[in-house]
Amino acid sequence: MLEGIIYTICVTAAVKRNIQIGNYMFYSWIGLPLFSLMLLGMSGVESKMIEKSKLLQYFSSMSYTFFLAQLYSNWLCKKIIAHFVITSNGIKMLLGWGSCIVIAFVLHEVFEKRITRFLKVNLLPK
Repeated sequence: MLEGIIYTICVTAAVKRNIQIGNYMFYSWIGLPLFSLMLLGMSGVESKMIEKSKLLQYFSSMSYTFFLAQLYSNWLCKKIIAHFVITSNGIKMLLGWGSCIVIAFVLHEVFEKRITRFLKVNLLPK
């Protein structure tokens, strides 16, 4: 958490001072060392409570579906944003995340679980 906070503060300070705002690669001098520290810090983290979390296991099983749901979510969000003339970036982000989560949930529950069950029954050796 500390590395993420430091990264946010450093990038915000650089933007406020107008230090190469148009060059996104400029921030790698801040990001690369901090991301390396984040990976190093999280490399040995273990938690039995997190490993046994039913909610985390459900979201983990839904992760690929969430990735695929972006294909439909982006198209849907563009249509909604154009129709209602939404200009707020915060609302656009919430709309994007919300629609992607709903689409992923529907795809996972309606299609992925049933197809997986069907394939396990019919393709696995008995």
